[in-house]
Order: sequence, then structure tokens, then C-alpha cells
Amino acid sequence: VPVDAADAWGCTALWAACLHGHTDMARVLLVEGLADHTTADVEDRTPMAMARLQDHEGCIRLLQVRKWEPAYHHLWSLGLA
Repeated sequence: VPVDAADAWGCTALWAACLHGHTDMARVLLVEGLADHTTADVEDRTPMAMARLQDHEGCIRLLQVRKWEPAYHHLWSLGLA
């Protein structure tokens, strides 16, 4: 299954991880799976919007830091970023 596969409502694994505050899973999806953090559901809600809605600070910080972007991937995976 592609990392950005969505259900009938447009929800991806990253979207769900951020909704439920699963920061470690969100990190894996972003760093290892290179999930698209801008993908929104059918109501135009992004993973960041869901994390903020539920006040999941870990996911919010993860999405804000942007160290998981491809340019930082090698540093992040080595624990240097």
C-alpha cells in the first residue's frame, strides 16, 4: 500500500497518526515513508490541522520542525538533526 494511500474520506495514515497523537508513527511515515504532509481529507483538513484540533504537541512540533524533509533525511536517520 502506498504511504499516501487514502480512504474514502481522503484520510491518510499520516492524517490518522496526527489525529490520534501517534508522534512516533508520524515520524516513521515522514522520514522512512516520505509521506506528504500537505495531503488533506475531503473536508480540506491536513495532518497539521488534525494535530492542532486535538492539541497533540508532539505531532505539531514534528510537522513544524521540517527536519524530516528529504534534504534532512540522512541527518535525521543518523540522529544528527
